[in-house]
Amino acid sequence: MTRNLIVGAVAVAGIALLLSSNAWAEEGTEAAAATEAKLVRLEGSAELAGPADMSFQPVSAGTILPMAGTVRVAQGGKAHIQLPNGAVLFLKEFSIVRLNDLSNDAAVELAVPYGEFLVGMKTPPADGKSFKIVTPAATADIRGSVMWGKVNPDLSATFGSLTGTLAVTHPEKAVEVGQGQSCDIKFKEAPADPATMMMADNYAQTFAIDGSLEGLPEQPKEN
Repeated sequence: MTRNLIVGAVAVAGIALLLSSNAWAEEGTEAAAATEAKLVRLEGSAELAGPADMSFQPVSAGTILPMAGTVRVAQGGKAHIQLPNGAVLFLKEFSIVRLNDLSNDAAVELAVPYGEFLVGMKTPPADGKSFKIVTPAATADIRGSVMWGKVNPDLSATFGSLTGTLAVTHPEKAVEVGQGQSCDIKFKEAPADPATMMMADNYAQTFAIDGSLEGLPEQPKEN
């Protein structure tokens, strides 16, 4: 119960921060006509709040998720979300994601105020296309095909690139994170320089549901 209350408070703070910084997409008639995402697999339970909803409601696998909708995963749960740009977002328990912009596959943006996630794409975003994940600490601009991230209770974040590269953007500093590297960002501080990512080879399996990580490309093995 205590952990749930803490996570809830952190999520509210993170959401308020992202809203106040204009990081989230505006809601309106455009959202209703936007391309949608889909909750393709779910372990445990999760909830969805649409762009005009005042509360969260239970959601099940197979549900279509609207642009500007917010998904939160319950304790002990996991969720896999198919995005219109072909990527799959893998979420762990307590994670919260808002589908900021799904209007087309050329510019996809998600907001993650709290939680741990993995992103898989069959091919990296092509030139002229972008895929961004906004957090309270910084924004990750994904340029590779597999990215890991975590937003902590103190609103700090860590981004790691398992395949390809990613760019970390922040008002004070921009950082290029290479394959096999990670970057730590404390809230309201400039990102640290990239360092070798300390992650077990099979760590991605902790995001699997019924043994499935469908949508996650095979990662290069270290020699």
